[in-house]
Formats: sequence, structure tokens, C-alpha cells
Amino acid sequence: MTLPSDYDARKAIPLASVLDYFEDALAEVARVIGAGQAQHGTTGWDRAKSKDEESTLLRHFLERGSIDVDGVRHSAKMAWRALALLQKEIEAARGDGKISRGSYDSSKHAHAPGPYSDMSGVRVTFSENGNRRLIGDTIHDAIIAEINRDECLSDGRKANEVARDLLTNPNPGYSPRSG
Repeated sequence: MTLPSDYDARKAIPLASVLDYFEDALAEVARVIGAGQAQHGTTGWDRAKSKDEESTLLRHFLERGSIDVDGVRHSAKMAWRALALLQKEIEAARGDGKISRGSYDSSKHAHAPGPYSDMSGVRVTFSENGNRRLIGDTIHDAIIAEINRDECLSDGRKANEVARDLLTNPNPGYSPRSG
């Protein structure tokens, strides 16, 4: 989110008031997020699994006042869909292609936000002696590419084993360096 740089313009956007006014409602929307992540096995807003905000919002509206099968209020799901719709509209109007920090699109081979979520422009490659260095596109794309490599590194492990280690432990004790 980009707030205005002008002091008075920033003060005209009372973000804390949203939490103060709607603390219970936003807690219910957060429950929607938790239930959705459990259902879809994600750790962020996967936009590939969230495309039909308008129709789904209306379906939950028709069932407002009741609890869905997963124990979450339909009204909270409706609010989540309304927020998703608004977020997408704002991003489209901005036109810079950036999406919210907590979201990604798995259909574009993007992955959930995590320790390296803002490391675009970085890729893991392996040198012949097994040292790792970071260059290129994204960590995820490089790791996927390395999983297919079958060469052995100096410590006897194959590159694909090291890549799998990086996927499960993104901080294996080395210092990432940009290209």
C-alpha cells in the first residue's frame, strides 16, 4: 500500500480507525482467511483460487446471518470477498502490475509470501564446487530449475537434494548475495 507522502493527506486516512470501528468484524474476516488457508493449503491469498468475487459475494449475501459448513459466518465470507474485489479494483486502477504483499498467483508459478517473498530478481544457482550464489529471476523459479539437475556437488549431494533443502529451509546457514 502506498500512502501519500504529504503529512495532511496521510492523516486524512485513519487506518487505525478501521480496526477500532470494526474489531469484531475484522476478526471474523481473519477467521475466513484461516479457514481458506486450511482448505486450500496456502499461506497467503492465492489469487488463482480466488477469481469470482462478485458471484461468491452474492452467494454469501443470500446466506447472511448463518454459519457455513466450516463454522465461519457467511457475512464474514461476504466481507472478505468485498475486500478482495476492492483490492483488485484499486490495483487495476493503479496500473503498475503490483499486487498486495500477502497475495500471489500460483497459476503464474508464484508462491506464497515468505522469508524471500520480496526477493524478485534473485535466483539460486550452483557452481561446480557446490557453493551457492544468487542471481537472476526468482528464488522459486531457480529452485524448480535446479530440482531437475542431476549433477553431484562437492559434498556428494545432488543439486536437486540441495534445492529441496532450500524449499523446506530457506535459511540453511549461508548469506544470500545479489548477482
